[in-house]
Amino acid sequence: MCFQISTITTNTRRARYVRRRKACLTNLRPVPLTSTPTLSIPLGLWNCQSTVNKADFISSIATHSGLSLMALTETWIKPEDTGTPAALSTHFTCSHTPRTTGRGGGTGLLISKDWKFDLQPPPTGHGSFESHAVTVTHPVQIHFVVIYRPPGQLGNFLEELVLLSNYPEDGTPLVLLGDFNIHLDKPQAADFNTLLASFDLKRVSSTATHKLGNRLDLIYTRCCSVDNTLVAPLHTSDHFLITANLALTPEAAHAPTRVTFRWNLRSLSPYRLSSVVASSLPSLSQFSALDTNSATDTFCSTLTSCLDNFCPLSSRPARTTPSAPRLSDVLREHRSKLRAAERKWHKSRNSTDLSVYQSLLSSFSANVFTAKTSYYHDKINNCCDARTLFKTFSSLLNPPPPPPQSTLTADDFAVFFTNKTRTISDQFSTPQTEDNFTTTNAHSFSSFSPLSETDVSKLILSSHPTTCPLDLIPTHLLQAISSSVIPSLTHIINSSLHSGTFPSAFKQARVSPLLKKPSLNPALLENYRPLLPFIAKTLERAVFNQLSMFLVQNNLLDSNQSGFKSSHSTETALLSVTEALRLARAASKSSVLILLDLSAERWASLEPHSSGLTPTFLIDPSWCLGGVKFLSHNNLLLGFLKAQYLDRFSSPST
Repeated sequence: MCFQISTITTNTRRARYVRRRKACLTNLRPVPLTSTPTLSIPLGLWNCQSTVNKADFISSIATHSGLSLMALTETWIKPEDTGTPAALSTHFTCSHTPRTTGRGGGTGLLISKDWKFDLQPPPTGHGSFESHAVTVTHPVQIHFVVIYRPPGQLGNFLEELVLLSNYPEDGTPLVLLGDFNIHLDKPQAADFNTLLASFDLKRVSSTATHKLGNRLDLIYTRCCSVDNTLVAPLHTSDHFLITANLALTPEAAHAPTRVTFRWNLRSLSPYRLSSVVASSLPSLSQFSALDTNSATDTFCSTLTSCLDNFCPLSSRPARTTPSAPRLSDVLREHRSKLRAAERKWHKSRNSTDLSVYQSLLSSFSANVFTAKTSYYHDKINNCCDARTLFKTFSSLLNPPPPPPQSTLTADDFAVFFTNKTRTISDQFSTPQTEDNFTTTNAHSFSSFSPLSETDVSKLILSSHPTTCPLDLIPTHLLQAISSSVIPSLTHIINSSLHSGTFPSAFKQARVSPLLKKPSLNPALLENYRPLLPFIAKTLERAVFNQLSMFLVQNNLLDSNQSGFKSSHSTETALLSVTEALRLARAASKSSVLILLDLSAERWASLEPHSSGLTPTFLIDPSWCLGGVKFLSHNNLLLGFLKAQYLDRFSSPST
């Protein structure tokens, strides 16, 4: 079927639309919108009702929950108890304040070992509550105050809580948490809430924290926010574990800590490395023609390049949690089931799921204790020497030393050690030359004897295979390929002994927060010691062995000396002193005993005047001059706060 469409014509002109030019937004690149970065800190609070028999369980629960900080109340740790803090310090740094008199009480914190903090002085004259306060300085500055108030009337609690005025509102976040034993639905809580509100502290809402349905464990914050608050009942206490995420704004973006490592180092064949090193080193005739520094530089560069070919250097982010050597596969599987049961109970809030979760929690606690017992049982049975055995017992009975003060910086270490070496160098008079050097004593040591390849091999293989970041290759690898490098090392050592030149490549020391003894004060710079490369220490041993033999052969050592003397120890000195006192008493003589502790004085051997003794032998002046130059040119490589700084304060050449 067809339809006829009529045609309509008109004389009206079509209107023209003028398009005005506007900005073309498609040519603009969108600016990415970034939000303010936040730092999330997982923290926990628990009234554990004694940590004495629960230390392993508490540490495992904190690790299982991924906490960076855990506040504990009613720790029940006595002032003389060191074993419990040591057990709590397995994965964390334990900082606590015990109750001075009576039983029970006590507050403390488990803090991530990656954090830096300062302990705040305890308040004086406060008897209504116990507290423990720290100021975290890294990765962000924040105050933490843990409080435990025993049950009963408030008494002077509100008046004594004025300690919060020690933390002014200067923008630094403050977290006040603990077991306050205050029922928030009672009239006595009104004044308490008003007081905390005057300090701009806001309470974190949560469900009941006690098995009777009360909210006794509370968290208050200022200048920060808290989210994802969870409350979980544990089978070993009437109080529940509170976990939450603390959201903070970091002061500055901290680059993630990275560690360097070498690929395939464990699978590297020493035979392959030895053959490559032997073919890369110059021939013995060419190597012997080099001076001390040139030979050392050639040796170092060859070892480093050969190792780089097999195991190139790389870096990766550092572990956020410490390794757990006693965490077996069975325990890992049990921990996964525990996490699944915990998530299921938090979602359903079913009594059946709660029973399953608590049952798994109880068996997990028993498995942790069994795993720790088995681990240390095997470790003690496999101890091959008394030193390792006593070190293991010390780690079980004594907590690790506190972290170094945050006020110490890398520049402080550099200035201290540079001034120390400069002071010692200035105390040495200018050595006499061979022209005007005259022997005034029958016992003189004019030159060192050259070492054979057998002697150098014994020095290398008999040394403990310790490795520091300054070493060219790991010490155990150097010992494994010793047959290829012994001729070159022998030339370097003999050339150094003959010329009195200490190789410049060995004039470095790494200074890290490593105390000379655990009992020393970490706030004092003189209590830290530098680390030296393995080959540099081998050269020192070569010098020490010949000097020691010279002193023994000529009877120049003090008969009462026990340190640095073969077949002598502290027991020898004690027996000698006891025998001298016994003989004096038998002869009706009076005795005065003065005990001096010079064990922590690293530089005592370089300062003969410090002991008031005059040397009774002479050493070749070229080596005296070489020692002075070594002290003047020595560089420090600082490894403080996980950073490395090259010493910028080295004194000029003399």
